[in-house]
Amino acid sequence: MAKKKSMSGLEDLLPEPVTAAPRAPRAASSSSSSTPRAPRPDAIDPFTLPVSSFTFRTTSIHVIPGEFPTLTQLQRIAVIGENPSRDDELTGKPFSGITGQTLTNLLAKAGVLRAACFLSNITQRFPFKGDFTEADPLDVDEGITALTRDLQTFQPNICLLLGRATLNLAKDNAPLDAWRGSYFISTKPGPFYGRKCIASYEPKRCFKNYEWLPLLMFDIKKCVAESTSPTFTPPARDLIIHEDSFTICQRLQRILDNPTSISIDIEGGINSMSCISIAPSPSESFIIPFTTANGDNYWDSFDDELRIWTLLAEVLASPAIPKILQNALYDRFVLQYSYSLCVCNNTEDTMLKSWELYCELDKGLGFLCSLYTREPYYKGDRKSDDRETFWRYCCRDSAVTYEISNTLAPLLPPASLTHYQFNVELLNALLYMELRGIPYDSTKAAERLTYVNSWIYRLQSQLDSLANVGLTTFAGQPRDSVLAAVKETMCFKRDTSQPKKAYEKSYPLVTAILTKPDALTPEDLGFISMVCKWSMNIKSPKFKTYLYETLGLPPQYKEDEEGKKVLTTDGKALLKIQKARPHAAVELAIQISELRTRSQMLHISADNDGRIRCGYNIVGASTGRITCYTSPTGSGYNLQTIPDDYEAYATDHPLRHGMRDLFLADPGYHMFQCDLKGSDGWTIGANLASLGDPNMLDDLRTGIKPASRICYMLRHGNGSLIRKPRDEVKELLKEVKKSDWDYFACKV
Repeated sequence: MAKKKSMSGLEDLLPEPVTAAPRAPRAASSSSSSTPRAPRPDAIDPFTLPVSSFTFRTTSIHVIPGEFPTLTQLQRIAVIGENPSRDDELTGKPFSGITGQTLTNLLAKAGVLRAACFLSNITQRFPFKGDFTEADPLDVDEGITALTRDLQTFQPNICLLLGRATLNLAKDNAPLDAWRGSYFISTKPGPFYGRKCIASYEPKRCFKNYEWLPLLMFDIKKCVAESTSPTFTPPARDLIIHEDSFTICQRLQRILDNPTSISIDIEGGINSMSCISIAPSPSESFIIPFTTANGDNYWDSFDDELRIWTLLAEVLASPAIPKILQNALYDRFVLQYSYSLCVCNNTEDTMLKSWELYCELDKGLGFLCSLYTREPYYKGDRKSDDRETFWRYCCRDSAVTYEISNTLAPLLPPASLTHYQFNVELLNALLYMELRGIPYDSTKAAERLTYVNSWIYRLQSQLDSLANVGLTTFAGQPRDSVLAAVKETMCFKRDTSQPKKAYEKSYPLVTAILTKPDALTPEDLGFISMVCKWSMNIKSPKFKTYLYETLGLPPQYKEDEEGKKVLTTDGKALLKIQKARPHAAVELAIQISELRTRSQMLHISADNDGRIRCGYNIVGASTGRITCYTSPTGSGYNLQTIPDDYEAYATDHPLRHGMRDLFLADPGYHMFQCDLKGSDGWTIGANLASLGDPNMLDDLRTGIKPASRICYMLRHGNGSLIRKPRDEVKELLKEVKKSDWDYFACKV
């Protein structure tokens, strides 16, 4: 298998140190409000300088009216960020310091000098904590005014918009992750109105989300490709959405008579396919609709629809017609499971093909479209209520898939091409596995679910008691009071005997518990509190307040999608708290969290034929390992993480028994488990060796397990194995037994 290309190819982007420049006081801006503002002595004021005096102007392009070079012959790029950094304040230049040097190097790798570009930000002031959302609105208004003026002077052919705020200044409510890498002409009044734009991530964000750095490189290259003209012409595609049954049948017959590669794409799922598009080329695609917007049958004539289905089945099953799909297993499963349509000669899968080039990157069609085509972002049309827009979306999917496949074909080196073809050949076997499924013991699964939930209710009752919430607050009150509170929560006010839709199943169970003569058990208390949403939900903001404010436990944080630190009570946080400041509430939350995970797994039921089906992704992991997930039928889950029996728990603990015995062998067959011994370790060792450090790989070849080495050093000191030959080390490590608790800890 060929060695993959580097994800970024940015090994030479080493930042240079920042040299501080003297700061200048800020004078009042002509674009400010009538109320004068106090100057900020530590900030640089670009608004009081003439356009030609900006420190980021260059001698190669003077932005002075009347002295422009011939615009149509130059790459004219404007790079716009959200706000300056501290380094920018020191130097008086936008995009200084580490992030600026990174941007400079990326531009150079794309064939453009920084000096040939106009660089600026929405606001020219460093905002509070460096976060644009904390910027002074007046600074933003002044910055937009200046930016509008400067772009009018510079007249860029394309604007590279870095960051969410910059994109939203050119296009309302546009998610950055979706629009990144897409060309568009801004129609929003403001500095970018009428200008060709492309959005990407800010360099400073790429250091917190390093996987974004190669995407910024891709986007800069796309920016450069469109930098010689201010106009943008999207790819020409003939998307045919209004044809009668006779014309559609003619098209299908022509494909049968003149076999050629086609790309196909379906919309919908199991027994709910609304349409399918077929693209004979990247520039043409036609739709075959089956349902209307409200789900009714699209075709009035049964005979017309029958002819379409018959010809479609022939086209899909024809071994003479190569098929191109994106994530072929999904479409092929739905077509065969629901409609008995077999797709033969599936020669191309763009998801697998793109993985061969950049295995670490996203593999969705929208993402691939942003890398390998000039097609503007369109995936949001999938949610359109307008049927014509929806059909064009489906047609565009198949046409874009065809184009991506063609674009990727010459990029694959021979070894990668061989591996790709091997993966494509495996699709039939995986599809068979998806369609066949595995028998599942639903009765035993239901029994275990009941037992797991009883433990959850009991533990939840204990946590509620500690936090003084839930039914604990009704202590000493008669059951009638509790029943009245339940009705107030679960029933309509106009009729307290009629439960709301969300409580139709649980209300009878709660009332039965409260009206029985027996004393309420802890399980009863926890169940009622959870159903009525009175309990201390360990996933709720209320639980964060309880842990960090009421109990005063050490706060734990994680970064959100924007890189901001937010309070968290996830599993990792709970373990950290319990190690630092043990508390009964935290221990209960950890146990509840574990049991809830098992409960969610046991909730998944088999299909109507008693079998569990799963979806597979042959390149689901960046390392090329197959991943497993819920089937389009709704059954199944990750078969690679099915819990096994765990003897560390007491015999009556619900997690003592795993779930593997719920999966059954068909009559005449046997179920068994096979695993590549130490495959993860060998993979990591080989990767380290390829980077110049063969120690781990040499250890494994000698029979030395990494966990054993670590365990021995913990027992005898970090230097206990230094400079010892591997044969001697192997002999010393015999004292470390597989059953030793510290070996288990080191392995984990």
